[in-house]
Amino acid sequence: MVKESSRESAHGKALCWTARIVSLCVGGWLALSVIPPVVETLLPHDYTIENQYSVYGLLWFAPLLSAAISWRWHLIGGLLMILTAIGVGANMALNPPTSGPEYLAVEVPIGVVVIAAGILHLVVWWKERQSKRATS
Repeated sequence: MVKESSRESAHGKALCWTARIVSLCVGGWLALSVIPPVVETLLPHDYTIENQYSVYGLLWFAPLLSAAISWRWHLIGGLLMILTAIGVGANMALNPPTSGPEYLAVEVPIGVVVIAAGILHLVVWWKERQSKRATS
């Protein structure tokens, strides 16, 4: 009987796939939602528009990047997801939105989901580590 390595056995579990799917869905949704405003700022217009999305728009791609990293490396990706959510939250706290509190009612739950996905990746990493110690 061939014994699977602990890393391979941990990567097929439901918790691992839940962490992957949640983080990719949230990261992908955030990245897709920022593309239209970024494209609008890059197109020539007869009127002036605020160019805030060209710089801050890249910030919204960070959850997708950290989700892609956490697909393979749960520890690094999970920590990056948590740091990303904290960074986005700090940006919102330091630069309050001009659209009012309705904006925060949408962004705060998204940040909580990103932190939860990061914690899920850390739990998967911890379980991987525990199973590796048990087989050693």
